Amino acid sequence: MARQVRAAALVELLKTEGLSFSDSKRSWLLDCPKCGKHKWAILKTSGYSKCYHCQGDFEGWADRTIALAVGRPRSEYTQLLYGTVVTTAAVEPSEDRFVDHWGESEGDSVEIVTTNVWPPEVLPGLDHRDLDSELGAPGLKYLEGRGVSLGLAQEYGLKYDSASQRVIFPIVVEGVLRGWQGRLIKPTRYTDKKGRERELPKALTEGEVGGKVLVFQDRLKGAPHGIITEGPFDALKCHLCGGNTATMGKSVTSEQLDIYVRHFRLKKLYIGLDDDAAEDVMRITRELAWYGDIEIYRLQAAPGRDDLGDGTLEENLEQFRSAPRISSGIVISFQKDHKILYETGKHITQFV
Repeated sequence: MARQVRAAALVELLKTEGLSFSDSKRSWLLDCPKCGKHKWAILKTSGYSKCYHCQGDFEGWADRTIALAVGRPRSEYTQLLYGTVVTTAAVEPSEDRFVDHWGESEGDSVEIVTTNVWPPEVLPGLDHRDLDSELGAPGLKYLEGRGVSLGLAQEYGLKYDSASQRVIFPIVVEGVLRGWQGRLIKPTRYTDKKGRERELPKALTEGEVGGKVLVFQDRLKGAPHGIITEGPFDALKCHLCGGNTATMGKSVTSEQLDIYVRHFRLKKLYIGLDDDAAEDVMRITRELAWYGDIEIYRLQAAPGRDDLGDGTLEENLEQFRSAPRISSGIVISFQKDHKILYETGKHITQFV
């Protein structure tokens, strides 16, 4: 009996996991996680899938291939897509069942190009002030205290919101303002008029940008590499390195990784997440391994610095130049007041 996939559940899963796809007559077409080409086809009837460019290197039932693509256990998707658990006796079909009847392969001479759909444009805030203006002066004072000069701040388009007392980091993609992140310049904790302890969020984000684009994304244009950092201050302090961007958190999404690898086609990436993000670093490294031949390096803060944002431009440049290359086979260890070392297949630490 032929296997049937739950088509509606499959489409919803692809959307949830951020896997963009196009619709053809017999299948859904996606970018292959292995080769990056838009030739990974998933049959609408059974859900069996393969990449026509990889020629069998990336092939199998939808629960298996999607799990590989997003780095999740296959068991999470089997029940959802097929309503049953796959047994080892009937995991994949025989080769002759899938020869010459998909009607999807167009040959290597045809390159299918997809267009990114970026978040919509937003207008600047009414209270966004230039840093060299009277109303913008508090923001400039805060930035200079963090080691960011007026010239550097202006190069990146930073503003100051005089109403919310936040430095504004614009999120510009293809020259268009898509949103921004505002960083509070005053203490987050305060006591209200009734004597109650309150706390303001340190960062606020405006626009439909979360997990979809990068802060300073246009810095990747023409860059030979990309730098993945958590916050905008980390990215700013990597100015001398080039390719410096921020993801707005440790949880780097597959959609954001696609920007580095598929949109800008970078072959060298530096992961500059904070030292307490070892698990996230390894998750990103494993996901990047699916994209093919990509060099991955670990960019850390200089000794004595809490993070890249705490370091100077020159210190971070030196760290960038000496950043060690890592792979998915490396275990990263972190402990407070310890230095991280990397060694394939081993779990080691070294006291400072």
